[in-house]
Amino acid sequence: MDAVTLANQQFELQRNAFIFADIKTELLESFQTKPLAYVYHEDDDGFYYSEINTKTVPIYDDKMTASFKVGDNFYCKVRQNSKELWFQIKNNKTFINLRDPSKYFKRQIDGVDYYIFVALTGLYIVMLLPQVLELPKAKAMLSKMSKSIISYDKHGQVMVKRGVE
Repeated sequence: MDAVTLANQQFELQRNAFIFADIKTELLESFQTKPLAYVYHEDDDGFYYSEINTKTVPIYDDKMTASFKVGDNFYCKVRQNSKELWFQIKNNKTFINLRDPSKYFKRQIDGVDYYIFVALTGLYIVMLLPQVLELPKAKAMLSKMSKSIISYDKHGQVMVKRGVE
C-alpha cells in the first residue's frame, strides 16, 4: 500500500470519527431533553416499535468510550477495529451498524427529532418527542417519515429515494 492510499484511508477514518461523534452527541442531547422516544425498525418483513420514557429511565454518558446508555435496552457507541470505524446502536436485541455516514439522515419537524439510519435490508428511526404521544399517532408519524426516505426493490433491498439529503 502506498503512502497516498494510506493517507486517504486515515483521512476517511478521521472524518468518519468526527461525523459519528457528532451523531452520538446530538442523539444523547436529544435523549436528555425530550421526554419520550420511539425506536422504529422496518424491513421487508414488517415493522417493530419500542418506546422509551426518557423521564423515568437513567441516561449514562461514558465520554471515555464514546458511548451512552438509556435505560437497560438502548445503547450507542462509536466503534472501531483495525480497518474501520462505525456507529452502533443496540436496542433490545437489535443491532444497527452505520458504516457509511451517507446512510444517516436527521430531520426536525415541529420539535420532533428523527435520527434515521438506512441499512441494506431495512431502516431504523429513533424519534424523540417534546411531549408524550400515544403509539398510534407515533406509528403514523414514523410510517410517513419512512416512506419519505426509502423504498424497496424487487429483491427486498433498501433504496434511498432521490433528493433525500
